Amino acid sequence: MAAIDSDVLAPALHSRHCGFSLIRSEGETLLQACERLLDRDRSKFDRLGVQAFVVLPMEEACVRELAEHPGHPRLNWLAPTVESLSVVEDKSRTLRFAAGRLTGPCRTPLSFEIRDVAELPDRIETLRGLAAQNSPIRDWVIKPMQGKSALGVTYWTMRFENSIWSSEDARGFEETTMDLLGEFGPLLIQERVPGSGVAYGVSALFDHDSELCVQHTHRRLHQYPLSGGPSTLRESCRRPDLESASIALLRELDWVGVAMVEWKQDPRTQEFVLMEINGRFWGSLELAIRAGADFPVEYVKSAMGIPLASAKISREGVRCRWWIPGDVLRWIADPQRENFWKWWSDALQDSEEIDRSDWRGLIATLVFTLSLLVRPRFWRYLRRGR
Repeated sequence: MAAIDSDVLAPALHSRHCGFSLIRSEGETLLQACERLLDRDRSKFDRLGVQAFVVLPMEEACVRELAEHPGHPRLNWLAPTVESLSVVEDKSRTLRFAAGRLTGPCRTPLSFEIRDVAELPDRIETLRGLAAQNSPIRDWVIKPMQGKSALGVTYWTMRFENSIWSSEDARGFEETTMDLLGEFGPLLIQERVPGSGVAYGVSALFDHDSELCVQHTHRRLHQYPLSGGPSTLRESCRRPDLESASIALLRELDWVGVAMVEWKQDPRTQEFVLMEINGRFWGSLELAIRAGADFPVEYVKSAMGIPLASAKISREGVRCRWWIPGDVLRWIADPQRENFWKWWSDALQDSEEIDRSDWRGLIATLVFTLSLLVRPRFWRYLRRGR
């Protein structure tokens, strides 16, 4: 396996499973880096008898680069069309696409777009009107339309005075939204499903013909920040209703490659609310692999045109923990945290970082985590957990 990254401390570069590594230069595209690696180590690949190469894109920008590229004489990959990817990249377009296609217990959340400051007064009046109509929705999420991380995601609970949305609170909402528009661009204002609702993810791999190859479903058990963020402990499961809805949406998009459809169950109605579609490999990938759905291996086979006899589905009941620093921070911040020794014992068993056959990878993970302490973005992430 070869790993390419722009960060010299990236753990994958130092894993014992990585036979070749390359640091991307500033401004260098993924394909340019791949070509440089192939040219640099051509003799080694020849000695090993390697004749075919497959690119596994791990970031949104890399997926888009491959989607926009017609092909390569020495490289293979799976990528959706530019149009399909554009629907997934824009959260607002994702919800509009899904709105008329979801049935049964699945729905999209009530949402409003704000693409620039000029639209803000109208959106505030819309929220004020909902409040006047005694809408049960009081909690909202403000999130950038582009982007998949928790950065920029803000939660807002409307405060009332005599059953009317407080003018002071409305001004605070306006100021917060203006700041976010300036920093992140177009925003989506979305109803917030109560925190007690269970979050699910349905992951899938589709081949060049948009045929399903691998399927995996998991539910979140812990997350950090506690208010909403990446899962730190998750468990594989089966949800046929969500799986059918997710696969149907991706097939409607003629999807090629990997994707994860994220849902959250509304505890008030038991409905499943669509959160977003993640059009790349996801952070909890290790859980799928441990549960028998080895997406990277099957991705390589599909990219090479090797057919599968039938779609592979992961096992239920397997757990995996993002321990460092995710679940460490979650345990510290969670007032309902479990006993320390139980937490420690469980973490040693199901941590995704611990691989007794790859101590180099574990040490690299610890070093990389310590390096985050000097990065401003990491401290912003920590503050969101308070």
